[in-house]
Amino acid sequence: MFHYSDGFLASPKFDKPTSMTSDPDGITVIDGLDVEITPPKNDGFDAATVDKGKKSKDSRSMKLFKIALAEFVKDVLKPSWKQGNMSKETFKTIVKNIVDEVSGAMQSYQIPKSPGDINQYIESSQRKLTKCVMGHVGKYVEA
Repeated sequence: MFHYSDGFLASPKFDKPTSMTSDPDGITVIDGLDVEITPPKNDGFDAATVDKGKKSKDSRSMKLFKIALAEFVKDVLKPSWKQGNMSKETFKTIVKNIVDEVSGAMQSYQIPKSPGDINQYIESSQRKLTKCVMGHVGKYVEA
């Protein structure tokens, strides 16, 4: 829209360049109008660090998938938890880790979209998921 070149901006309304000057306080003057432009703060984080720290917004289908997956994992863990083999905190940690591990390994096109597809995925992956859960149980309960 605007092109900056040698202190001039090309205005979309006019074909002639618009003069632009800046002072050290961050105030820019464009054709006699004072416009304050504040540069973005650099708090020592680069863009890659900031992106990794942000929680990404999950799609609706991903949220539904995570909920269904968490319910499956809870069902697998409940007998062991009721026998007193693990604490509530360990139970919650295992559920969270499994959900994050499985959902993180999936590409966006692999996520089942409808509730029927989600149930079918969980049923068809039941053995693998149970094996994964039991591996986490062995890791956290014995530790």
